[in-house]
Amino acid sequence: AHHLLEPLSKYRYLLSALGLFLIFSFVWLKRRKFSLNKLNFFFSILLLVYIVIDAVSMIRMAVKNESTPAATASIQCRECARPDIYFLLFDEYTSSRCLKEFWKYDNYAFDSALQARGFHIIPDSRGNYNSTPFSLASILNMEYVRGVKDFKASTVNDFASCIGLIKNSKVVDFLDRGGYEVLNYSVFDLKGQPSIVDQSFLPLKVKLITDQTLYSRIIKDLGHLLIVGKFELKFLSEKLIYSSLRSNTIFTKELLKVSRQKADHPRFVYAHFFMPHQPFYFDSTGHARDKKILLAERNHFTLNPYLQYVKFTNGKALQLVDSILENNATPPIIMLMGDHGFRRDTAVANFDYLFMNMNAIYLPDGNYAPFYDSISGVNQFRVLFNSEFKQNLQLLNDSTILVVAKRPGQNF
Repeated sequence: AHHLLEPLSKYRYLLSALGLFLIFSFVWLKRRKFSLNKLNFFFSILLLVYIVIDAVSMIRMAVKNESTPAATASIQCRECARPDIYFLLFDEYTSSRCLKEFWKYDNYAFDSALQARGFHIIPDSRGNYNSTPFSLASILNMEYVRGVKDFKASTVNDFASCIGLIKNSKVVDFLDRGGYEVLNYSVFDLKGQPSIVDQSFLPLKVKLITDQTLYSRIIKDLGHLLIVGKFELKFLSEKLIYSSLRSNTIFTKELLKVSRQKADHPRFVYAHFFMPHQPFYFDSTGHARDKKILLAERNHFTLNPYLQYVKFTNGKALQLVDSILENNATPPIIMLMGDHGFRRDTAVANFDYLFMNMNAIYLPDGNYAPFYDSISGVNQFRVLFNSEFKQNLQLLNDSTILVVAKRPGQNF
């Protein structure tokens, strides 16, 4: 019976039926000419009940996130230097080892350019999760995400909880207590430092819920009809295709600007670039790719554009690194990381590639011994704080956890 009804789930039938229903309802109500007060009252009460239920759920989630235990420690080491710390995260940037082993792409030129600038490449680094909110929550809290009933059926609340953990992170709290100014150039809010961009028309927490509504599904599946061609709507095109590019441009501009500014206090700068994450806006030479192609790639695996975008991303990363190194009065700490690996090729049998991330670090003293080859995101700041600020944080076991959204298409 399920297979017999499956064709009816197509938009041509659903939207036709919805249109006929609305027309029939309008005509029927107009002809009946009776008061709609009772019906209006019923739907008003029903809407109010749903609002109360959602409000209670959101308040409980907010309280849970706000009560997340913050780092109680602060930098007590008086003789420790307090250099600026730049945490530059490049979304879905996999490791050079993964690029070579799985896709025969040699990223040697980029690694060599970083090493020539004094960086240390961590060859076997891993993200702890294959999902951005989970990875960032673990990196910025120096611990694994708790309270998820089933990672292979993660819910909207699980993703929203991660966003709350990012906002109230232990890393930011620790550095704030140590006299650092926190600068946030990402789509995620940090405590006291909200995002400077809107990733969509709606806040990210709300988008997690509305993403599964009929309207959102229609926009995702049929929106291409309004993005290109004679029926193109510019505002919709910007929203669906170019929002990440706009964010990348803003974050790059702000980061370059702050790197040239002198400050009388140390700074922690977190910048999150959606590169080389899809959409693959540019080829390796920096030429903008056609909008129709970007749209077609949303639902189809494309390796070569990703590899081209990796090369483009490398150039942008080196531009940022050079500006930071040239303009900082005292040598800074710089961490370049991917939050997880490249996730698009489901044909690869070994799913280790989902977690293999780019990881390169620059330390003023050049002491990279504590950053062992197989470090994972959950230990990145534990090792940094131990080595640079003489903390005594115990390292956790490095492991990876596969995150699968309960509803398809909901992974981030």
